[in-house]
Amino acid sequence: MSFDDQNPYAASNFDEGPYHGEGNAANVPNYLVWAILSTLFCCMPFGIPSLIFSGMTMGAKQSGNYVAAMQHSKKAKLFLWISFGCGLAFWALYALYIIAVIIVTVNGRFE
Repeated sequence: MSFDDQNPYAASNFDEGPYHGEGNAANVPNYLVWAILSTLFCCMPFGIPSLIFSGMTMGAKQSGNYVAAMQHSKKAKLFLWISFGCGLAFWALYALYIIAVIIVTVNGRFE
């Protein structure tokens, strides 16, 4: 048994992690489709960073840097959910505004 077999920080032991190796590239989602949809239909200011981080995820996966790909993937997902939440809040407030306008119009308060 050599020193490298006992050393947990040896370079050969880092190749066995969850984000290294050929088979793990498919395990890193890039959220590109969802980022595009959230940019178009929810909130563009938060959807654009989600698109950027999705692209960075794909680039990191192609270069074999799966740790960076996971970090970019998590950021893409974060901005995706922020965009979705802002879009949902906007449309909920818009629906309440329309309901309030209908109620005021039916009651005839501004005649």
